[in-house]
Amino acid sequence: IELINSYAKFKDNLIKELQSAEKYIIFEVVYVNSKDFDRIKSILISKASANVNVKFVYDSIISPKLKRELKKGGVKVYRFSKHNTIGKVYSNKRNFVVIDGRVAFMCNLNVRSRELSGKFDIADTIIKFKGDVVQELDIAAHQDVISASGKYLDYKAPPKEAFANECNIQYI
Repeated sequence: IELINSYAKFKDNLIKELQSAEKYIIFEVVYVNSKDFDRIKSILISKASANVNVKFVYDSIISPKLKRELKKGGVKVYRFSKHNTIGKVYSNKRNFVVIDGRVAFMCNLNVRSRELSGKFDIADTIIKFKGDVVQELDIAAHQDVISASGKYLDYKAPPKEAFANECNIQYI
């Protein structure tokens, strides 16, 4: 586990890890409102065109233009928020990225210009996970994609032996 308290360092770490993705990326945010997301967006699209399975799950706000660009680039885009028949909203305020089930980031990942530009570097703690603990986030991320898409995924949880050094985390 690595604690990162700078969005500039987080952005550098995230870009490096996204570029190394070989199998899949699940990028889960509450909202995106940033011109500075262009670099990350281009990596997601590039990876999707290179047959990396890229899923982008958002909870509330994404520009129609960004949604079109991601979809056109081969990224699977899902909105998590759902309304049921009695008017309740099912929402998900998780903010994390899981890459190939080997590395994950968890933080206040709402993508805003002020953080990604480096002009406003808040002291929010970003956590970078590697190792066994990533499995917990990986399972949660895949469950969120199933919930948001309404489709069962070809996802097989790791065998029980993979949890020999089990590390449970609580995410909220």
